[in-house]
Amino acid sequence: MGSVASAFVPERFRGQELEWDVEREGLNSFSGVSIWEDGSAGPVMRFERDGIGWDLVGVDLVGVDRAEF
Repeated sequence: MGSVASAFVPERFRGQELEWDVEREGLNSFSGVSIWEDGSAGPVMRFERDGIGWDLVGVDLVGVDRAEF
């Protein structure tokens, strides 16, 4: 993880790797769902079709309390 991005990761998750899985939501959207090494829910990235490409339309910070930042 880059030094800039690591400032946005709560202390308890720093140094952990994420495992990603793709969940299809029909033909025009999908989510990249992640889990931290310790089994905690990680960020979810949501994508929607844009012509023949894909756009990132949202990021959910699952399992993170704002007070941790």
